[in-house]
Amino acid sequence: MTFNAGFAVLDCRIRDISGCGAQIEIDSVLGVPREFELQFDGTSRRCSTRWRARKRMGVAFVD
Repeated sequence: MTFNAGFAVLDCRIRDISGCGAQIEIDSVLGVPREFELQFDGTSRRCSTRWRARKRMGVAFVD
């Protein structure tokens, strides 16, 4: 996960993924912006946060 023009990087784990979004797990959702880039499998997808829990987030891929 990257944001702030690539100057901020956080590790996360993708728990579930579909063509339109993903559920990710992270140490803390605090400080994660509403939109960010999710990098996985050699690709990068722009994401918008849909929901947050203590250590999980649901995101939609932005086209």
